[in-house]
Amino acid sequence: MADRYVEAAPNGAGHRSVTEIVQDIANHIQEIVRSEIQLAKAELGERGRRVARSAALLGGGLALLALAGTLAIVAVVAALALVMLVWLACLLMAVFLLMAGGGMAIVGRQRLAQSSLKPEQTIESVREDVRWLKHQTR
Repeated sequence: MADRYVEAAPNGAGHRSVTEIVQDIANHIQEIVRSEIQLAKAELGERGRRVARSAALLGGGLALLALAGTLAIVAVVAALALVMLVWLACLLMAVFLLMAGGGMAIVGRQRLAQSSLKPEQTIESVREDVRWLKHQTR
């Protein structure tokens, strides 16, 4: 009965040795692992490039804002100095800037915490590969 199966197997698959089958499985697993690594590299590379471009824009914008803000602060202190002592005008501006800067820092930290460089597609793909491999070995 087993002889009839071997003869009826398509493409001579029944004539393959166990060693050949195991080697074929090992080769397929290696291909899957290589593909997953390439996917992870591509996904992380793209996200990294986006983050780098965003950081460069953010840095340039912040530098210009710092210069403009410095000039605005000097102008406000000069205006306040017309009606009060210079040291008091500087102290009032310092308190205002501490509150504004603290609020901005809190919002920035929250937004940064929401960002993720986690390669989610790759993780899901690996999970699917593991499920497929488990199903194939049953």
